[in-house]
Amino acid sequence: MAFDNEQDADVVVIGAGPAGIVAAYEIASQTNLRVLMMERIKRLHDSREVANGFMGGSSRSDLKLFLTPGFGGEIQNRYCIADVVEFLEFFGKRRIRRVKGRLTDKQVGWLESFGVQVDEPEVGQMTTEHLGAVEKALYWWLNKRVDFRSNCGLVNLARERGGFRLETNVGTFKTRYCVLAMGRGGTRWLVESGIGAKVEETSYDLGVRLEFPQAILADLVGKNPNFRLRFGDFRTTAISEHGTVELENVYGTQTANGRTMAGRLTGNSNFGLLRTMKSQKPLEEVARAAQIVNVLADNQLLKESPARLLNGTSQLNYLPEFVAIKEGLQKIFEIWPAIRSRGSLYAPEARLNAGRVQTSAHFETDVPGLYCGGDMGGQTKSFVQACAAGMLAGRHIVCKETGLH
Repeated sequence: MAFDNEQDADVVVIGAGPAGIVAAYEIASQTNLRVLMMERIKRLHDSREVANGFMGGSSRSDLKLFLTPGFGGEIQNRYCIADVVEFLEFFGKRRIRRVKGRLTDKQVGWLESFGVQVDEPEVGQMTTEHLGAVEKALYWWLNKRVDFRSNCGLVNLARERGGFRLETNVGTFKTRYCVLAMGRGGTRWLVESGIGAKVEETSYDLGVRLEFPQAILADLVGKNPNFRLRFGDFRTTAISEHGTVELENVYGTQTANGRTMAGRLTGNSNFGLLRTMKSQKPLEEVARAAQIVNVLADNQLLKESPARLLNGTSQLNYLPEFVAIKEGLQKIFEIWPAIRSRGSLYAPEARLNAGRVQTSAHFETDVPGLYCGGDMGGQTKSFVQACAAGMLAGRHIVCKETGLH
């Protein structure tokens, strides 16, 4: 493919989150390919951007690293997970602390008596300070080897002989390889792009976030703060102990998430309650439901007493998608009645990467040279898994270029 100008590259990575960063690192550290990284956010290190910017906003919060293969995503490759940990420890210049606590057999038995399944993955912990050091070192390393373009948003992607043409808000670029790592909101963009990558659309995850005094779960969290529950179509997310509920802006849709920062601990904890709902148009339906709640809450998160959704006085009762959450709420209140009386409910908590992009084990789509990794692809739902996806994609490009395996 002939390049028109110096702005073109051998590889364009779209998105400076964990998947994009690791993919760029793998390629830049092992080849002499020209790598261009684009990020639509203007300020890469803005602490207000909980879900965007360099490292996808992950460095703005204490981080739980799910080290159990297949947990928080579909990647089962234990060696790749270990390489991600080594990568983070190298740039952070310190070892990642493993959380060794487990719930007692009695506690697990008590939870299971309510008809739920308890998951306790292997977890590593990184503080905001530690993540900041990783972010700084990574940015310094990549900035010397990769062409960074912030405030550079992808508008259109088209196949061209020998590669791709990318139209952005700042100009047009050509590339031989393209790695899409645009985060949760990027899945819908890919479907609408018409580039030809196949996306499976069968279900979406939607729910609420519950905030409550830390003391309610103190006995359990004191043993293991990383347990999760599953029952029927429902699951809980990781607990943000002593944290806050934050608003995430995902391509114009506001959704809730939890955030814990070592220097700003609160007396509350929170977790998400999500239900997997079958749908033939999940990307459209989850976005529509979330955006209706955004309108009801004046483009903020809707906050109210958890009891209102159950007794029919919540604005959410007008939306069948949230009425379907009632069953899960009743189960949570059965286990912890105090959350109903002393907690707060935030809505929406939505997973906007409702489609699953069909890719190879190395995250190459059925469009040769086009890769899709991280949460955008729907195969990963956690930081470590997103890093692993970027690592596998980057290494596959390296193998194509060098002939190594």
